[in-house]
Amino acid sequence: MTGRVPPTERSVSTRYQDFYYYTVLPAGREYPQLMRDFYRTAPVTATDSVTNAVISDGSGGGGLVLDHDALRDDSGYLELGVTLVSPDSRLLAYSVDRTGDEVYALRFRDIASGTDLPEEVPGSYYGGAWAADSGHFFYTVLNAAYRPHEVWRHAVGTPVSEDVLVLSEPDERFELNVRASRSGGLVLIWSASRDTTEVWVVPIANPDGVDVVASGGNSPKLQRKNANNSRGGCSGTNIGVDLNRNSTFKWGGDSNSACSETYQGVSAGSEPEVQAVEKLARAIFPDQRGTGNNDPAPTTAKGTMITLHSYGNDIIIPWGFTQATSPNDAQYRKFGAKMAASNGYLVGTNEETVGYDTTGTTDDFTYGELGVASVTFEVGSSSGTCGGFLPKYTCVDSTFWPKNKGALVTAAKAAAAPYQQ
Repeated sequence: MTGRVPPTERSVSTRYQDFYYYTVLPAGREYPQLMRDFYRTAPVTATDSVTNAVISDGSGGGGLVLDHDALRDDSGYLELGVTLVSPDSRLLAYSVDRTGDEVYALRFRDIASGTDLPEEVPGSYYGGAWAADSGHFFYTVLNAAYRPHEVWRHAVGTPVSEDVLVLSEPDERFELNVRASRSGGLVLIWSASRDTTEVWVVPIANPDGVDVVASGGNSPKLQRKNANNSRGGCSGTNIGVDLNRNSTFKWGGDSNSACSETYQGVSAGSEPEVQAVEKLARAIFPDQRGTGNNDPAPTTAKGTMITLHSYGNDIIIPWGFTQATSPNDAQYRKFGAKMAASNGYLVGTNEETVGYDTTGTTDDFTYGELGVASVTFEVGSSSGTCGGFLPKYTCVDSTFWPKNKGALVTAAKAAAAPYQQ
């Protein structure tokens, strides 16, 4: 039988970005090597020549990513946790357990040179995710009871002491995990117990727009759109597409002027950020509603979705694209009243709150296409330190979170049956 087994074993290839990734186990070795090769029309096959270093297609980009065998030490034990390549394909995040206690040391390797960066993150656990910028990595850590209770963010190339705590789960019944969405545009953090699951979405959906706002420092710039400057010859904060008017549901009723702050884009769902959010929503929720404007979501429909905007102290319920109320209007108002009992916000449609219609919105999409109970929180008053479009960043901790925590918890608890509140 051994005569029929190839001296070097090779796994099936998996494509990620511009490469195929696979493992090979050379003869006489205990641990495999992680390899990659540039994408080509036909996948690499088991008949390709396998050597200790490279399967090459002549492009010069294929080669060794990580040699597991080279990580062994005198402990006699080696277990790999995460092996995740950054979206720009330059870096590898990998973690190693050398004691068998499932506590891992996390490292970052420059794939081209094969050298590790100086920082090492101790005490990490299974799970991890690269941010879309390839410069930040999210990971989980354990508490004394070996429960993954925190998610941290590490900036590659900086000391571990500067890592930022993103989320802590104090409930001992729950464990945290983190991963990137398939598109790579979102980082998903979820907390799960035996019989219930809660999901948090870390919003990296408009990174360019956020960067423009933050570039103003203590005088933040009002950039409500993304930074797509391919239309209209606009300049400054007039560039971009309003992502909350670009969804594929009821698109087309807002501005066609590229420099307008409510520019809806060239077509429905034209922007990659919108495509990523809609793809994520479809992956999480089934379609629970008919196609007509007057088709209600059934009372058995599940899921809640909240978008956070500024300002107005409102809870806006569908519809946004028309002044007509939604077929679930009565249920929405009951649900909204439960949330408003905590934050004191006004519950109503666009006409009853902000006073104008908006087409192509995110919440109209998740309700209209999928039947998910979706609302918009217009956070903050019209004036004051924590009011208007540009409240101080410190208002999140000092005002907005304390005021809205109860409402958000109410929404989470209602997710199993939002139309039965």
